[in-house]
Amino acid sequence: MDLRHLHVLAVVDQERSVTRAAQRLHTSQSALSQLLRRIEQELGFSVFDRSTTPLQPTPAGARFLPRALEVEATYVQAVESARGSARSARPRIAATPRLAGLVFPVLLAEAGAHRPDLRLQLIEASSSELRTLVVRDIAQLAILSAPSASEGIVFEPVLSGGFVAAVRAGSGGAGRQDVCEAGDLHGCDLLLPKAGGVRTHLDPFLAGLQNVSVALESGSTATLLGVAEIGLGVALVPELVITPADRARHPGLEFRPVVEGPPELQIGLARRAGLTPTPHQRDIDDLARRALRLCFPQAAPAETVDVQRLRPEGRPPAPGCR
Repeated sequence: MDLRHLHVLAVVDQERSVTRAAQRLHTSQSALSQLLRRIEQELGFSVFDRSTTPLQPTPAGARFLPRALEVEATYVQAVESARGSARSARPRIAATPRLAGLVFPVLLAEAGAHRPDLRLQLIEASSSELRTLVVRDIAQLAILSAPSASEGIVFEPVLSGGFVAAVRAGSGGAGRQDVCEAGDLHGCDLLLPKAGGVRTHLDPFLAGLQNVSVALESGSTATLLGVAEIGLGVALVPELVITPADRARHPGLEFRPVVEGPPELQIGLARRAGLTPTPHQRDIDDLARRALRLCFPQAAPAETVDVQRLRPEGRPPAPGCR
């Protein structure tokens, strides 16, 4: 008999019904009944009297179960304690691929400079996977955008920024300091982030545009910018993730801030709800905040965002628009 069998006995004892216990254990009633018989054969006595409703322990079972369930509880506590120790020894931080590529190198450098005792484990995952990692406490911290947060998660915004329309340079003589209003996107072929946190944030704005088509959906900002640079559409991407290196790699693009467009996008830290941060966790949070601000020095703090921009008159539409 092993610890899994003790767990089975515990569930049956709690439910006092083989049918309900089978549902909790995600098995069939017949399979559970056969397992109970095998356990009792190994023990040499019957644990439950099946002739009663609800199920009751036999006299031998009544003496056996309390001690057996203490063993199971001790095992569970030992595992949880060990997992907690492992988490504190090597905390796990997760981020989407784009943010991971930008933030993780800076985060590791900051940890090495300020907290060399910390041994961080970094995880790259999609926005939907991040929610699961945090809620299940597989990752103790996630760096993500506000729309990726959900029930069971506490989100702390750190930075905020708008969106840019990346268009092929030289269209109608428009300069790099130009801007894009919502009306400028009517009739455009759009290059958009695929389903996820950022796209969820964009969708209400996109629903108000007229005569637009989605030419490309991609999880890669580099792909969206590359396609926009050859004039096959207008890429809508968060201004926060457009780095000076992106601008240098794509000299054939203009990055026009979108005004009167989607609400500002917040990027910040996510943790599982209901947890009280330890001093150790607060140190990790501080490192992550510092890394975000170093990565995006041009971004506004989330609580003080200025979204007022003006648009020059008489600018022609962007390429990819009809």
